[in-house]
Amino acid sequence: MISKPDDLPSDLVSALAALQAEREARLRAEAMAASAQAELSNNEALVAHLERIRPRAAVLRVFPICS
Repeated sequence: MISKPDDLPSDLVSALAALQAEREARLRAEAMAASAQAELSNNEALVAHLERIRPRAAVLRVFPICS
């Protein structure tokens, strides 16, 4: 987000505090994105696993002696 020049702090201490707050917000957003990506990857792996075992489950229902 780009601030207007009027919105920027005029002293160094305030500017450093604003930079630190932006950095912390960015790090939180990156952590949330990484967590969401990990959850998506886990869900994709689970779907792949379930798709792989589904045909076998259907065969076992038809021919229970095959287990």
